[in-house]
Amino acid sequence: MKRPSCVMSSVHIVLRAIRVALYTAVAGTVALAIPATADDPEEVTATTDGKLELSETDYDFGYMQQRVQVSHRYWMKNVGGQEVRIEDVQPGCGCTRAPLQKKNIPAGDSSFVDLIFASGHFDGHVHKSARVICNVPGRAPELFFDAYPLKFPDTLGVYTVSPAELQLDELRADDDTAVWNQTISVKNVSSETLRFRFAQDPDISGVRVTLPRRGIAPGEVAAIRVALEGDIAEQILTKSFTIEASDSARTRFTVAVRKPLRWGPLPRADH
Repeated sequence: MKRPSCVMSSVHIVLRAIRVALYTAVAGTVALAIPATADDPEEVTATTDGKLELSETDYDFGYMQQRVQVSHRYWMKNVGGQEVRIEDVQPGCGCTRAPLQKKNIPAGDSSFVDLIFASGHFDGHVHKSARVICNVPGRAPELFFDAYPLKFPDTLGVYTVSPAELQLDELRADDDTAVWNQTISVKNVSSETLRFRFAQDPDISGVRVTLPRRGIAPGEVAAIRVALEGDIAEQILTKSFTIEASDSARTRFTVAVRKPLRWGPLPRADH
């Protein structure tokens, strides 16, 4: 997987080519120094510099459906002694948004940015980036992701996912007996038993996603269960979660999770 830094090396290019071929996720870390500006030159030491550390710089969404929105969160921590100011996070394409949690990061504190990708009519491999504009001299650090939108997701030759987009508004009950959960079907269309894990733990407030606990035999269908656990009535969400299979390519698929409406008060759970 490509691991960007202030200067890209040929080794990083080779790593990205390997990741694209094998769907291997590798986390990277970038540390950027901000020179101290104290009046006393003796205070300009390594311990007083501001440093922005990125938990990762490259994420692989894997396959997904066209015309959905998926997101991934990138954490940024100030591990130095001065405040870091994020002026902006600039995506390189109109298909990507980058809402930032906060711009000022005191020493020892963290912030995050969500890169939200609209798959639109893309068909096949997509590689996108966003530049982090901050008070750091030199080249701005970059965040990257890869995605593989499919016009027909059911043609993926390893497993299929249905639905490929989950609308949480459809989980809202209109009667007192409804259950606040939904299942997503995963069918193994390969010739080997598949096990699944999350590429990263889902970060969807108030929502619990549970994967099948056992392997799925060829031709078998299993369920991913999605349940509402918190009060998300007033939230508007554009989220996703990525699953990874145990095949040799570690094939990934990202399920979009959306909640575009505010509901008002939820029914009591004991109804």
